[in-house]
This record gives sequence, structure tokens and C-alpha cells, in this order.
Amino acid sequence: NEHAFCSVLPSFFLAAIALMTCSTAFVSCDDDDDYDWENTYNALVTLKTDDSGSTYFQVDENTIAVPSNLNGKMYDGKEVRALTQFRRDNSEKLADGTEKWDVVVHWVDSILTKPAVPSLGIDTDKLTYGNDPVQVSNDWTTVAEDGYITIHFLARWGYSGEKHRINLVSGVNPDDPFEFRLCHDKMGDTGTYLAYGMAAFNIRDIIEREGEPEKITISYNASLNSTAESDHSIVLKYNQPGYSINASTSARMTKTMGVE
Repeated sequence: NEHAFCSVLPSFFLAAIALMTCSTAFVSCDDDDDYDWENTYNALVTLKTDDSGSTYFQVDENTIAVPSNLNGKMYDGKEVRALTQFRRDNSEKLADGTEKWDVVVHWVDSILTKPAVPSLGIDTDKLTYGNDPVQVSNDWTTVAEDGYITIHFLARWGYSGEKHRINLVSGVNPDDPFEFRLCHDKMGDTGTYLAYGMAAFNIRDIIEREGEPEKITISYNASLNSTAESDHSIVLKYNQPGYSINASTSARMTKTMGVE
């Protein structure tokens, strides 16, 4: 997989981590003394490339953000989902009705981005894609928008560096093309500590075939604290924007683990 990193975050992922140091990857800090936190966003976005070869952020269905402090293509121009924090400086309406934000980016971190996979039948799915326990977090970082389902999930991990696999399986319900199953394969990892991860799954081919959904259902084996399988599900509204406004704290990713 071209983006074979599953971003795994400790359980304090959404806790307050004060933005006191500069982001080392792409940008520099602003002076905190007079910083405008009221227009600062933590956001899940799609990184896209315009005709001039510059990266911009698709914030939601009707909004794009153009970074003023990043130049050229990011991630070799590949379209990926990402978690980012930026300050919105101003906005304008474009001729096609899109709202364009001019933003200063504090940091940006890509998320494992891959297509959904087809169901092979429920029993074969469990053998092929895995059926190890995983739980889906019902927060603003689990969202369905822009042709992607982005999932913030919790699983048990070890310190050995074993690679896990995470897949979103389509076609699990013949009566509902927008019902999916999240399959986790810990690949023999016997670790027991809880950690969060994020992954984004491209479902645009299903939307092109079936039309835009009103809701999306995701089932999964949630038995993190039991040996018995326990199926749970979560329902997402499609095109619900994935961002948190007035973000005076940073939700930056702090650890990554390899996946296949």
C-alpha cells in the first residue's frame, strides 16, 4: 500500500495538548501572545492538487482551504486524507459557489488512505480480512464525507512493531450498499495495551454507482474486553463536516504503527 502507515494515537489523543512548540514538518509557529484561537480549526481534510500543481485542502463539500505558508505539492500530489490544524485568515465565495478559505497551517499529518474492499462472504471475510476486536470512536474524527469514510478506532497493540491490517468491507448487506464492516487483523500481535488509530477508506466508486447516501452503517467486532465476539455498529450521516472550531489545543498525532 502506498500509504502503509496506520496512525496510532495514545488514548489521550483528544485531550488538551497545548500548542507550545513549533511543528517541525512544514511550518513555523505564530506568537502565542496575540494568537487568534477563535479562528483556529482541528480538521479532517482531503489533500488535493490544483491545476497549477499546488496542494489545497477540501474541508467539506462546499469549502476548500488554500494554505498561504505551504508551497507546491504535498505527498507527491497523491490524494490522501489528513488531520491538520490551521488558522483561517479570511474567506471568499468563488463563482461556482465554493467557499475558499485562506489559511495558515500549523501542522498536517496524513492518514492511511485506501479503498474499501469487496465482501467475500461473512465467514470468508473474517478469515481473509480478520475479525480481531476493534472499537469505533463516535467523535468528530469518525466521519463520512468527500467520498471517504474516515474512522478513529481503538484496538490492543504490542511493543514488538508487529504490523496490523485494517480494512473496510463493502457489500456485506445486499439490501444496503452503504452498510460496511470494519475488519481488524492484528497479525499475531499479542500486545494488550489500548491505543487509537485512524484510517480513511475511499468509497467513491460505490457512490458513483448507487448515488449519494443519507447515512452509512459500520459494524465491527467490539469485544476488546471479552473472548466472545460482540458485534456493534455505528451510523454516520454522510457529508457531516469533520472539524472542531476554536481549537486552542492540538490534536496532533504522536505515534504511527505500520499496517498492511
